[in-house]
Amino acid sequence: LVRVLAQLVQWLAPTRLLPPFEAWHSATVPYLGLLASQVLILGAQIWLLRGVVTGTHAPRRRLGLGLVTFGAMYFGFMLFRLIGGLTFLAHAAWFQARIPTLFHLVLASYLLVLAHYHLRGSRLSH
Repeated sequence: LVRVLAQLVQWLAPTRLLPPFEAWHSATVPYLGLLASQVLILGAQIWLLRGVVTGTHAPRRRLGLGLVTFGAMYFGFMLFRLIGGLTFLAHAAWFQARIPTLFHLVLASYLLVLAHYHLRGSRLSH
């Protein structure tokens, strides 16, 4: 949420307190499309978190396995992007986008924590 709001601030009323607008995304998606997808992702995260906290989102082992697989691959690829951008791929613009990469790592971590909930919870319920 903070990342989305900070980028929005830089788009609407830039401030020197934050990195420039261009640093917040890799320009692979137009900003309004990116903003719309970020709002949808945040909505899904809040909805899932609410379901976990209230107990209406029951743990499912199969979903947990899918989330841990996807989340680990996603995290690994973004870690490669970050390390590559800092070293041997520093010349490639997409790999230089550090702020988006860090937040992709946060998003991948969210998926891994949700996977843990599903895997651990499904063991406890059996």
